Amino acid sequence: MNSIIAKAAEEYYRTTKDTYPKIPIIESAPTEPTVKIGNKDYIMLCSNNYLGLASASFVKNAAIDAINKYGFGSAGSRWISGTTNVHIKLEKELASFKKRDSALTFSAGFMANSGVIPALTGSVVGDMPFPADESAIFSDEYNHASIIDGCRNSKAKVYIYGHKNLKQLEKLLSNCKETYKLIITDSVFSMDGDIAPLDKITEMAKSYEAMIMVDEAHAIGILGKHGRGAAEYFNVEDDISLSMGTLSKTFGSLGGYIAGDINLIEYLRCSSRTYIFSASMPVCNAASVLAILKEISKNYEHKDKVLHLSNYLRKNLNDMGFNTLDSKTAIIPIFIGDEEKAIKLSKMLFDHGIYLSCAIWPAVEKGHARLRATVTANHKKKQIDRFLNALQLSSKKIIRN
Repeated sequence: MNSIIAKAAEEYYRTTKDTYPKIPIIESAPTEPTVKIGNKDYIMLCSNNYLGLASASFVKNAAIDAINKYGFGSAGSRWISGTTNVHIKLEKELASFKKRDSALTFSAGFMANSGVIPALTGSVVGDMPFPADESAIFSDEYNHASIIDGCRNSKAKVYIYGHKNLKQLEKLLSNCKETYKLIITDSVFSMDGDIAPLDKITEMAKSYEAMIMVDEAHAIGILGKHGRGAAEYFNVEDDISLSMGTLSKTFGSLGGYIAGDINLIEYLRCSSRTYIFSASMPVCNAASVLAILKEISKNYEHKDKVLHLSNYLRKNLNDMGFNTLDSKTAIIPIFIGDEEKAIKLSKMLFDHGIYLSCAIWPAVEKGHARLRATVTANHKKKQIDRFLNALQLSSKKIIRN
């Protein structure tokens, strides 16, 4: 390769290849609390299978039955050959669970955000109701990369406000001249595990006639009395215009969804490019989500258990002197700061039989490296204790000295 781009990429890789940790190759179900890597068992503390249902027998059976009936892939987009009765049923059940009129599913959660946001802010080709020059987006600086890309793909004016900085958000809203205002925020932030103040954001949105879109990827199935997410947790479900979520975390499958008013959802069905021009999710994935949705709609012990274990781990980390930031969920950051120290600590834990990834730039700001632990309902207290002991031993050499 002799192009300028290729040479620049080669040079970057050569100078940074030792900065990023090598990714272990898992030889068993990656969603389980214990995984096999190189014929050795490791405690898995970085899976997003929060409720621990991805490998449940009733979920696997639902996927197998769907494969036997429908085959594997859809071989087409939802607009062509990719819509089955299972996809339609999933959308109806998701809408019902979220207490919304309607829902739309995507092949990935990333595609939901990156496709919906431009469709709402005038960047779709054709005669659309939201002119870009009259639209504005207000986005939390710590929002997920899919939201960031969705904003970048939009031709609307994008205002970034400081993380959960409501004073700055209100100032931006009050100075905004655009007609169509869209506030977008994660409900649970993926690197910090903290919760957006949706109760205050919704009040502000009412004052400035702004629409709110909330990414509930890390909250669905966990927060709220019935596990419907942070909007239920704050009792503001009726004030959220669009609720987005993934199917790859709590639901242990693959895909994403957006739920809201039926007219708005039907508009997105014919204007979101990532929905129109991508193959639909395999039917077996949709079937497995339906099985989990049925389970969590009647059984709340899974979410209660993961929150209990998360609180136990977080309290012990704090007692040991570690900074878990403002985490209140199953995502528990262990703030280190220095990238090299975070990577070394992750490797030392791996030597102790703990698989716990570290988050460094570009996932977080430079100088804000951290270990990012995630707890699932299938973890045992003794596994958490083993991790705490390994962390205490390893950290003495790296952090405390």
